[in-house]
Amino acid sequence: MSGRKFTPAEVETIRRWHGRITTNEIALRLGRPRKSIYVKLRHLGLTKHYRKKAKMEALENFIRETNRAGWSDEEIARAQDCSREWISEVRRRMGIPNNLYGPRWRARNKAQRARQLAQYGVKDAAHFRIEAWRRRARAQGWPDYLRLREIQILNLLWERGPQTREQLGDALGLRKKPRSDRGRPWYPFLSNRRAPRSTYLSGLVDRGLVINLGRIVSGRGQGANVCMYSLSPTIRRRAGAWMEKDDGAKTA
Repeated sequence: MSGRKFTPAEVETIRRWHGRITTNEIALRLGRPRKSIYVKLRHLGLTKHYRKKAKMEALENFIRETNRAGWSDEEIARAQDCSREWISEVRRRMGIPNNLYGPRWRARNKAQRARQLAQYGVKDAAHFRIEAWRRRARAQGWPDYLRLREIQILNLLWERGPQTREQLGDALGLRKKPRSDRGRPWYPFLSNRRAPRSTYLSGLVDRGLVINLGRIVSGRGQGANVCMYSLSPTIRRRAGAWMEKDDGAKTA
């Protein structure tokens, strides 16, 4: 029996019962040695090692073809329903370059940017950013002429009450700017408006949205004085509109 070839019916029996019953039971049904069944399973690619090897070969072929077509690792991972890290590891092991910012990505990014510009009714990315800031400010109940950082500062003062410059910087996750001379590191809150030396906080104070409650810590040297900032008591916030509580409340 050891030298006899497997018939198509025997091969079909092996395929049908593999994984459902043990290899010994398959060998008893076919009247063959167990070793011959193991050899046939390897030839058919039904063993665990061969299934894993065949799956990896199929994955590598798919990565090679799609990478040549300009797909990124994220797109390949989405098609294979696996993590991007795994696809990146296999691709690097194969010695294939990355297509993260290739022509396919640029074309998709260009189409997405065109849809966004059409949705917001603007002509370029600069106006899109400004319009996005305006919509975000109006949705959160602030004046629509504010910048993103100014909106974040106002939200923090609204939610947490009076804050120092350092507390605001910590809440925003900003990096402290080291000083060359003596004094503590500080958060610059620099703004790129027409007045390059102005800060976001000073701009909000000039508009009357934020008030300086004065120093809570006084000292000598740059950065030794610590001031507390708060929202103006005349502010009344409403989502979708901006209202100022004055003699006559007005909506902008």
